[in-house]
Amino acid sequence: MPENVILMMELLDIVFMSEKRKGVLLSLYTGSKEMQALLKSLRTTRQALLPQIRILENSCLVSHNKDTYELTAIGRLIADRMIPLLGTIKVLDVDIDYWGRHNIDFIPPYLMKRLQELGECSVVVPSLQEMHEFNRDVHNRSLESGSFFEVSSSFKSDFRMLFSDLAQRGVRMSFIISSELMDYLKKERYEDFKQYLGTDGTEFYLYPKRMPFITFVQNDFCLLLEMLTKEGTCDNTQLVCCDPGALNWGRELFEHFRHNSTLISGI
Repeated sequence: MPENVILMMELLDIVFMSEKRKGVLLSLYTGSKEMQALLKSLRTTRQALLPQIRILENSCLVSHNKDTYELTAIGRLIADRMIPLLGTIKVLDVDIDYWGRHNIDFIPPYLMKRLQELGECSVVVPSLQEMHEFNRDVHNRSLESGSFFEVSSSFKSDFRMLFSDLAQRGVRMSFIISSELMDYLKKERYEDFKQYLGTDGTEFYLYPKRMPFITFVQNDFCLLLEMLTKEGTCDNTQLVCCDPGALNWGRELFEHFRHNSTLISGI
């Protein structure tokens, strides 16, 4: 094994094999601290923490002057990369099996690198009675929103009710639909589709490529993703994220698809 790889593995062990060492780096990332402040933030004792700080100092990650500790330039470089990694691990760790089973290739690389911005998410498994209906909690929050965005290859059975509720409350709506969904609406729901297109404050876009997921929805409070499995099937599970960072991330995902779509002006 190349020496640089061995050194990198040793450095990773130093950082991640001890919660105290990891905690010191994260605490000092916000600025230098005296020992007492470190002990308080990490809820530990001087006797327990000092050996771990010595390891960080010997690895040129932390330095100290009298009783004040700070990150070295190398330590800050490591922390810069460690924080988003820990955030990504936290997102995935909610249900690593869920992420492993589903196709996430539709997420553009620049957003994949910022997956930690999703924050704390939950995996929702609808009941048999609910799996063909729009998520009730997200529906209710959407009614309180000023805007509603959806990218979808299919609409739930109660879409007409959702659309009507949002329109009555003056919520601005933007939809990006697949070619298959547009064909279905034109053939099977022509009058409804015509009404949707004529509703004030509403936009419909056509995404011409294959849509590699079921639905992406966002309002002012949360986003919802219903993804396909790696085998290309729908298992009806939903990922719901409501952190502020998730909303910024979701807006960029919507704009990514809108950039590659065309406005539907009529049928």
